[in-house]
Amino acid sequence: MKTMIRTALALLMIFTLYTPVNAVASADITSGVDPYSNGKNPSTIVLDNGHMLTLYEGQTSGLLYYRLGEYKDGKTDWYSDEIQFETGNNPNATILDTGEIMSVHENKGLLYYSLGRYENGTINWYSRGNHYGWGYKPDVVTMNGLTTSFYLENGKIVMKYGKYQNGTINWAMTNPTPVSNFVADKFSVDLIDDGKHWLITFDIDRTDSWLNYAVGKTDATQTKPILLNEISEKYSDGRNPSIADLGDGHVINTYEGQTSNYLYYRVGEFKDGKMSWGEQIKYEDKRKNPSVITYGRDIIVSSEDSLQIYDRYGSYNGSGVAWDGLIGSPDHGYASGNNPAITGLNNGLVVAIKDDGGHLSYQIGEYANDKMYWTVPVNYDTGKKPSVTTLPNGEIVEFHEDPTGKYLFYNLGRFDSISRSIDWYSVGNRYSTTVENKTTPSVAVVGKNNPKLALAFNETFFPFSQRLLYNQFSINGSYTSSDGNWGVMNSSGKNPSITPAHKYIPYQGDFYGAYEFHEDGSNVVYQYMSYVGGNLSPNGITHTYDLGKDPVGLQLDNGKILTMFEGNRGDNNPTWHYTGDITGSNTISWSSSSVTEFNGQKNDVIQLNNGLLLNVHEDPNSNKLRYLLGRWEDAQNRVVWWTDDL
Repeated sequence: MKTMIRTALALLMIFTLYTPVNAVASADITSGVDPYSNGKNPSTIVLDNGHMLTLYEGQTSGLLYYRLGEYKDGKTDWYSDEIQFETGNNPNATILDTGEIMSVHENKGLLYYSLGRYENGTINWYSRGNHYGWGYKPDVVTMNGLTTSFYLENGKIVMKYGKYQNGTINWAMTNPTPVSNFVADKFSVDLIDDGKHWLITFDIDRTDSWLNYAVGKTDATQTKPILLNEISEKYSDGRNPSIADLGDGHVINTYEGQTSNYLYYRVGEFKDGKMSWGEQIKYEDKRKNPSVITYGRDIIVSSEDSLQIYDRYGSYNGSGVAWDGLIGSPDHGYASGNNPAITGLNNGLVVAIKDDGGHLSYQIGEYANDKMYWTVPVNYDTGKKPSVTTLPNGEIVEFHEDPTGKYLFYNLGRFDSISRSIDWYSVGNRYSTTVENKTTPSVAVVGKNNPKLALAFNETFFPFSQRLLYNQFSINGSYTSSDGNWGVMNSSGKNPSITPAHKYIPYQGDFYGAYEFHEDGSNVVYQYMSYVGGNLSPNGITHTYDLGKDPVGLQLDNGKILTMFEGNRGDNNPTWHYTGDITGSNTISWSSSSVTEFNGQKNDVIQLNNGLLLNVHEDPNSNKLRYLLGRWEDAQNRVVWWTDDL
């Protein structure tokens, strides 16, 4: 239920224990499939050594158990057996400033605490069953040497405080202090704001269950807790909340739905003595009584279903939580938006870019267990129609139109393996400094021994005339062009796409050219671009291969060329694809007939490190972006896409 980590421990977790949850290549990628204990009402904390302690009620009423685990490789190894340590209900715990463990629980209206130490893979409960009050559903937090227990008394939340001395808690000889005038049912408390404040969230005991919160701190003399404020307006519907600190003033609040056992979460920010809350997001079905802890920005939620306790893993990236690294649904939807673009990173991960309402955002994707797992979208710029590629050094280059559709801009980024995010270190660079009406960029790395960054784009040069231009750059982090520095690729056409021929082409020697696909009228066409002496040059001969629009291309690991495009045949926007072989004249001999297996538009496609193909596209019937996985099948002499779930 809480983090309870002093500053030194927080640093230890971030720099030595932090394992990103989105590392989905682990064997058991889907969290919460198998229970780790039998019981109910779990409560989990992080110990000073970074291990996890979970307390819970057993299936037999009135018995309390604990288990120990270690979070590593993106999941929890529960290495201890379940051990009974007390009798009662509703256990919770905190870490004292001495590093010792203090648990609290109720038993028939009486409140008790126990003290223990972690020793050799178990807990030595050296002081158990200490009575300290009358009430129900206790929780506890330690701050600046002061231990404060919160509990229900006559249906309302009160707090009582004391100090640890010589193996016992010396409680203040004062009446409990009210926290709220509302009649409450269940609540959760944790330290926030780098341990300077505590936050309590609670559900109001009403038929329409809603959530409230209060903020407090320890006074300057460290002799009593102070309630700073209570917000009487509800911040959410729901019940049975649990909270944990994410750092930088942010917290995660997870709770049950108002009338169902769905689990939801909100991310909140503490600022100027108050909380502001993000949107409510559902993340789990048929679970209840959640308890959340954090490791840096990694999140673990324990919850129960049918008297069994499960874990669920997530990762907070600054804008939301990716649960199990997974964003999407069985229909392969992974985001909303338009104009998807993808590139593969050198470490096997994928970066997906899109535009949505004038904003550009990115997601990190990873393949595991026949699925793609995605982080939540993160906005990084404004614009539309992005194109993205990865440089040989692993850096990312992204080109896009500005929101007006007149200029091209580019951004440069680096993948941060710790936060599993993109550090956009150079943003808002304008490609062309004077001339307007440059649109629909396509960017790729061409060449192998002396690679260059290639860029193709549209230019509207008369009121209704368009032509295709191109440029090439040394890979040095600067891709701004002076006007007139580009070349004309075609005097007509639009929506270009550059496809590097990264496999050896015997007819061109060791030069590794490229193919460029685009629309020309109602047709999709391609042309070859040679790369000799470090210079990219289109041969100016286009080849029509079908009716359609928005074509893209990819050279597969077996050397074949794949093209995908939106059909232009009045049949509900299907995506068509061909594969072919490069001939001696650098034309493409299409060895498979056109194939359509799904409806889609604005396609992009890459090949993953494991040889599978990843396609992203717009769903023409919704605002969703979807992905598909596929592979080359020798027996059928074509690419087969896995569309079973669509």
